[in-house]
Amino acid sequence: WVWWMFNAYLHCVALIAMPLPEVTWVLTFLMVSLFFDLERDQVGGLLIFVVPFIHFAIALVDLLMLVVIKWAVVGRFKAGECRFFSSYHYRWMTMMTIGGGAGELTAILEGTVFNAWFYRANGATVGRNCYLAGLAVEYDLLEIGDDVAIGQSCDTTCHTVENMVIKLSPSRLESGACMCPGSFAMPGSVLQEGAVLLEHTQVLKGEVVPAGEVWAGMPASKCKPTAPPRHVTGDYGLLATLELTEPKKAALCTLMV
Repeated sequence: WVWWMFNAYLHCVALIAMPLPEVTWVLTFLMVSLFFDLERDQVGGLLIFVVPFIHFAIALVDLLMLVVIKWAVVGRFKAGECRFFSSYHYRWMTMMTIGGGAGELTAILEGTVFNAWFYRANGATVGRNCYLAGLAVEYDLLEIGDDVAIGQSCDTTCHTVENMVIKLSPSRLESGACMCPGSFAMPGSVLQEGAVLLEHTQVLKGEVVPAGEVWAGMPASKCKPTAPPRHVTGDYGLLATLELTEPKKAALCTLMV
């Protein structure tokens, strides 16, 4: 019955959280209807200017509600372990579900200063002049320095699930670090100052990318990006020679990244 209760609870949360973007548009329509008679008034041109502002105001309220719910339901995320079906697991999955439902709202903030504000409001430590995109859940365990770039579809979540145990560890991106789109910094990892993860790179749990180094691959290893040969045409980007060390096999390979 524990499994059934857990899934029934998540379904109830999903029924409320998943339609959030649609609810925002419905509320926008209702607010417009309060001020204008859409059947009689000739307000077509005016609505082009009014609707975005009303929708923005409602979306802002939704985002503020997400922050309030995070602090009310979970409080501050802390490093440690938690077993499945515990109280913490319920609360953690609640935030995961609500975050998924609000994905379209939070995606609008990606790459803007407002996303840094949103991260800070949820408990993350964020420096100045940061480009933040991708996925984050346990904001309190995320430390981001100045001039950091986290590209689209990156993953900076601070949890793993191992043998039905949720394990949380803090991650740190020091000043000038860069995660190219699709890269993944697992919990407990550290990108030191000026470190770079190339596209679709996965840094393993607890690994440290030294300052100024460029890493690539899954799992990631140090690489030496070089300009492509002159005869190479098309959108190939850089050629990266990986330096793979144990336990990632002592070998060299060249990848297109």
